[in-house]
Amino acid sequence: HPPPPPSSPTPPPPSPPPRSAVYWATSAAGSKGDAVPASNKPQQLGGPGNLAGPPKSKVLKAQECAPAGAVSWIPPITGSRFATAYFNQTPAATGGQVYAVVVYVMNKGILDPPITSIALQLRTYNAKREAVTSWVTIYDVSSGQKEELACPGANHFAVPAPTALQLPVGMTSSGFNTADVIAVRININMGAVHAGKADLPHLASVGLVVV
Repeated sequence: HPPPPPSSPTPPPPSPPPRSAVYWATSAAGSKGDAVPASNKPQQLGGPGNLAGPPKSKVLKAQECAPAGAVSWIPPITGSRFATAYFNQTPAATGGQVYAVVVYVMNKGILDPPITSIALQLRTYNAKREAVTSWVTIYDVSSGQKEELACPGANHFAVPAPTALQLPVGMTSSGFNTADVIAVRININMGAVHAGKADLPHLASVGLVVV
């Protein structure tokens, strides 16, 4: 009998389209801390500032999926686990321009899945030209969107067409497409950990892939 065909490898995640650019977060906050801007200074070990700015050389050169607190944000062991990455580029990226959210993962930990949902914060303006913000979830494992994370490496979470999203009351697809994207919220699995921070996911730079 001929040998069975080799099992096909897992297909790689979709690559960003050509002619795309990445807006990197300009500051970030963890669930237990204030917004920390990107800077060239050493960040707090495991602090949210590690989510801001383009990936550092240590992130890009990493060969092993392992704890990396010096270049990563580490969620808290107790309490809420989420981070918010802020974008203050001018002009801001709009919902219609954002093809994906990119998140560098340095350590997966023991929680499965490590990332449970991702949402965009949108800014629109009402008839009085007052800014109104709202959150729109683009990725949610509870609805079957479970990604196998690359680690260490970049993970692209595609932004679905607005017709496939649960938009805020009163927001149309065209309203989503023209709204400014000003932040990304990443929610982390709230499961119990046993061996401390090594059990938690370690995340590095967060960006918006803009086309």
